[in-house]
Amino acid sequence: MIRPIGTPGDIVVVDGARRCGSELRWDVVVDGTPAVLAQLAPELAADPSIRERWIGDTARMTALDVRCHCGPSRTGPDATTDDTPPWRLRPQPAGTSLEAWLAERAPAPCDEVVRVMSRIAAAVAQVHDAGAVLRDLGPRNVVIDGDAVWLIDIGLSRTDVLSSRTAASLLVEDSPYTAPELLRRTSVDRRVDVYSLGVIAHVALTGVTPWGDRGAVLRPPGQPPGVRTLRPEVPVELEQLVDACLAEDPAARPDGAAALVDALEGRPAAAPELRRAVCQACGASMRLGQRLCTACGRTVVQFERTPSVAEDAQALVLTKAAEDAAFLVALRTALTAVSDGVVPPLNILVGDERMYSKREREQMLRLPLRLFDGLAPATAAALSSHLARSGIKTKIVPHRRRRRRPARIAAAAVFLASALLTGGLVLVGAKVAAGIVFAIGLVATAIVATLRRRTRPEVDPLLRLRPATAALPASDPWVARLGALLGPTSASDVREQVGELALAVQRLVDHRVEHASERAEIDLVTEPVEALVGLVEREVAAIAAIDAQLRGLDEGELVRAIARSEARGEPAAATDVLRAGLVRLRGLEDDRARAMHRLLDAARLLRRSVALGLGVRDAELEHRRLVAASLAALQAEPR
Repeated sequence: MIRPIGTPGDIVVVDGARRCGSELRWDVVVDGTPAVLAQLAPELAADPSIRERWIGDTARMTALDVRCHCGPSRTGPDATTDDTPPWRLRPQPAGTSLEAWLAERAPAPCDEVVRVMSRIAAAVAQVHDAGAVLRDLGPRNVVIDGDAVWLIDIGLSRTDVLSSRTAASLLVEDSPYTAPELLRRTSVDRRVDVYSLGVIAHVALTGVTPWGDRGAVLRPPGQPPGVRTLRPEVPVELEQLVDACLAEDPAARPDGAAALVDALEGRPAAAPELRRAVCQACGASMRLGQRLCTACGRTVVQFERTPSVAEDAQALVLTKAAEDAAFLVALRTALTAVSDGVVPPLNILVGDERMYSKREREQMLRLPLRLFDGLAPATAAALSSHLARSGIKTKIVPHRRRRRRPARIAAAAVFLASALLTGGLVLVGAKVAAGIVFAIGLVATAIVATLRRRTRPEVDPLLRLRPATAALPASDPWVARLGALLGPTSASDVREQVGELALAVQRLVDHRVEHASERAEIDLVTEPVEALVGLVEREVAAIAAIDAQLRGLDEGELVRAIARSEARGEPAAATDVLRAGLVRLRGLEDDRARAMHRLLDAARLLRRSVALGLGVRDAELEHRRLVAASLAALQAEPR
């Protein structure tokens, strides 16, 4: 048994050592109480950069004053220059590790999963409220004891990452619980922990991780299969919540563990989540109703439909299709970006019709397939070129107008025959008139039959173009202030939040104008908006200042520079500046995470204020609207 180096004599080792990340850990007893002793691995303790990082991370764990956290009770040695590997001692809480619970219970009943996940998310929310991000949340960091949940050995992911890096390679521990953005950057916010909670929920419901045995580095991009593919009895709402937590884009996830707790416990959200749409200019994910793209700054809707069908209106027809899945995925993706509503199943008849049954042929779409109709010539040309870049071949044809129906022509022929019959009776007698009418009837029948053969039935287009939304930002001061925060150097996560808030406030402004008679009450319930917009401005400015400093610090380059300096045998003083840069980098990243947390909290409060304002309505206006809707429904009923 390997004994811990340089630890106090009152610590009695029971079992160990076992390697966990950058540490060696022992099960110990102190004064009759079970505990865990963790010590930085000796070969890593010899590296001053890793040693300093571990000591700093342990100090943060000790300072984290959260009720559910089993933090270090003792640490040592105090001097960072001591040759003894640093160690920490923490109590071992009673209960079962989440890792053991999953091995025994998963796939567990849905109600049990919801209950356990709600308690775990509530514990993580306490950490978020303290301004910290776990980064390394997994089943081995959670202990369940009845209704209590304990978080253990958290906050060391940065040490583990740094200890796996070399001068030539920057790698991350390949864990299936790691959020994808941790592979691309080190400045993250609390939504990385929401992703980890989503993976835990997926394992609890299905017994397997979303991508099987593949970890964060090897998993494919995009959304994993839903839990209902493995357990169809899982409620749709629960599957949708897990999918939202596992979204590759952090903006599409719940904005923190507290929001996840609300969803699991059935509490309504502060404001309804809008369906996501795609910017037609750059393909970035946007909330439905967003006019300006927060990624490229261009108009989200590039291909606008015309309000009425003009004389030169055109249609866009799909002329060629393939049976392979790649083409269908590309076609659906391209059409979803430009269409209003959900794209129907694209069951296109391709190849020999005899390969399909009569019933299948009746249900399938045939080529040429009319995709959009009533387009302006410029819109039709631009949309055709846009689809061509995705390998979709289309043809521009004239807009099909409705022709006179054969029934109307037949009615006209009957009217003419009646007129001739009356005139014939007066002028030439009944026999001649009857002959004239019979001849006209034959001609009318032939005309109707010909028109029925030549006039193809009206076919509605498959889709409609997505409508453009109201201009944003507007002249309202609140919206203008939020829009001014979206500069060309704004970080993507900040742009997403501010863009959403600008859209929400724009809705409030429009609502206040529409319900002018209730403006006093709307202003009363939305009084906090002014202060919240100011708070958003302050936090965005703070994040921008931190980002400006972070742009001058590259962790990978600093680590490689330290390795090169040590390889050349330079004095320790030569690397002191570099190590100070690493310490400063970590501090800036922690400051940014806290500022981002405050921005997310301000955004949630601002959305709640907007929701309260939207709930105030002019009763007379609503009554007139309901009457108009009822009249429209009555007029639409068949007579």
